[in-house]
Parts: sequence; C-alpha cells; structure tokens
Amino acid sequence: MKKWTIILSILLLCTGATWGMHTYNQNKISKEIEFQLESRMNRQFTVTDICSSKDESGSYYHVTVKMEGVKKPFTFQQEKEAIGNLYKYEVIEELWDRQYTQQIKEIVQSHPFNVGEIEGTVDIDRKNPINIKSVPSIQEVRAKYGKEVMIDTITINLADNYPLDASQQVRENEKVLNLLKDLRDHNMNSNLFLEVIYKNDQQTYRVAINDKNKDTYHKSEDMKKALLKTQEQVEKTK
Repeated sequence: MKKWTIILSILLLCTGATWGMHTYNQNKISKEIEFQLESRMNRQFTVTDICSSKDESGSYYHVTVKMEGVKKPFTFQQEKEAIGNLYKYEVIEELWDRQYTQQIKEIVQSHPFNVGEIEGTVDIDRKNPINIKSVPSIQEVRAKYGKEVMIDTITINLADNYPLDASQQVRENEKVLNLLKDLRDHNMNSNLFLEVIYKNDQQTYRVAINDKNKDTYHKSEDMKKALLKTQEQVEKTK
C-alpha cells in the first residue's frame, strides 16, 4: 500500500512540475508577444490565450490578444520558432481591415441598393514602411501616404433582381456610377476592384481601375462597359 502511495505521489509531483513548466513557458511567450506589440504601438496589449497546433507544415501558436481601446480581441497564428519575430503589422492590419469594412458598409448603405452582403479588403503597397507608433486608422494612412499605395477590393452582393427593361437598366447604371463617384470622393479609385453582383448572379458590374486600366467611367452610359453579361445571357437567368 505504501509503495502505491509513493508512486502516486511521484506521479502527482511530475504532473505538477510539467504543468508548472507549461504555465511558465506560456507566461514567457505572452510577455514576449506583449513586449513586441507595445514597442511598435503606443498601446497596452494583453495576451489572453495561447493554443498550440502542429501539422505537416510545422508547429504553430494561435494567439489571442486584447488591445487597449479596442473591445474585440485579435487572434493570429505564428510559427513557434518565429514567435520572437512577429510580422511588422501584426494586429494593426486586422484593425485596418475592420475599420475599412465598416467604412465601406457605411458608403454602400447610403446608396439605394438592396444589399445582401458586403465584403471589403484593403491592401497597402509597402515600398516605404508605415509608421504605426500612434496606431493610425486606415483613413489616416490613406490621407498621409496617398491613395496610390492603397489597393481597394470591394464586392457587393445584392438581393435585387437585375431588370430586363432598358430604362430600368439605365437607372442601375446610374446607381453604380453614383457609388463609384462616392468611392472616388473617398480616394478609393487609384487601385480599385469593384464588383456589384445581382441576385442569383443574374448580372455583374466589374470595375477594375489601376495603372493599366484607367478610370473611364464618367457617365451612366460608360457603366455598360463594366457589365459581364449580355442581355441574352441575363434573360436566360430569369
């Protein structure tokens, strides 16, 4: 009986030591992550969770972190061996995506579309590094570094049917043109990929503006160039 008691005690001690070492490592990693983020941005960061995973490509940490002044936490993945060298724009890039998505929703919802879903992503051409010390918003980045470094991708899925009547199609051209004008006013027309997709993929306006494809959409008639389907193809979707 005494023998089993001793064995059990040893097992408990080993388990406790293992758990203690695990907790120590987690705390060490948390502090390393918090230090890196706080050295880049004037905000306090708190790691709230760290999980591990492993697959054929390697071993990873999945980190959840809270940022001072932001309610929703951020989660990112990092290779275990590179945990001491986080991506330069870690966390703030997701913050920019959130800000951009909200801005796009507000812009689109001010137009007479019956919107089903809106997706917006923004990328930045980082030939020159962006100073993130003051945690600038995506709008402040656009204003400071110029629209030329911004790449805007916007997809709008509508719950509207695309009309077959020619006069109603003219009105749709005007609606999309007015949206495009609004995006221009927000300096989102240097590198822009815009899709407006009607219900059941009946019709799509696809606008691509960049160095190779100049902005040639200035009147409602011009929007016909952005249509993907012919009238005959639209009729087949009805």
